Amino acid sequence: MARRISVVTLIGILLTTSFLSAQYSGGKGYSSVRLVDSADADQTSAKGTQTSRALGVQRLIDAGRTTRAFTANVASTATSETLITLTFSNNLASTSTCTSCAITSGKKIRIQNLSACARISTGTNAHTVTINLRGAVGGSTTASSPLQLTLVQTLAASSTNCSPFNLVEIPDGLEYDANGGTNTFGITITDPGWVTGAQVVTFVITMVTYEY
Repeated sequence: MARRISVVTLIGILLTTSFLSAQYSGGKGYSSVRLVDSADADQTSAKGTQTSRALGVQRLIDAGRTTRAFTANVASTATSETLITLTFSNNLASTSTCTSCAITSGKKIRIQNLSACARISTGTNAHTVTINLRGAVGGSTTASSPLQLTLVQTLAASSTNCSPFNLVEIPDGLEYDANGGTNTFGITITDPGWVTGAQVVTFVITMVTYEY
């Protein structure tokens, strides 16, 4: 299992390694290692002193980060599980759509949360509906691809309110590799109580992700 270390610890390791690997010269000991800025100004300071500059660090997951927000507002069209079309925007850019959604080659996608609600838009019968997140390695995602997340909600008869599913929040993120741009994911809906033109449920879905 990989062990996480703090940035401070990592800097300490690097400085110690640099110090011990410095050239030993003339019996006078190791050469010194110090932090300086681009003008060779010393960046160390006395305890309790506020410095004018700081050492910048960045986590790898924040390097080349692109926000990808997915949404859907879609009505049920069958009693069986159905892959739906998602609308997405990268960093507030113009929207695009996907059903089997690809991950950008050379990147990983990190899913942060998935929220949704559903309402009876036609008819009065009660419904028990499901939203699934599915994914596939090296090919297109379908309604039978490996299940990753599932949400279930029961809609009371004659209710037209949009009843929320349990919010799925993933602080550490649910990550998938692009696999050369061939890995995909998608969202499905299931409404066993659907009847053509008589019993229909509308789903409103939002999924917040980013690629890095």
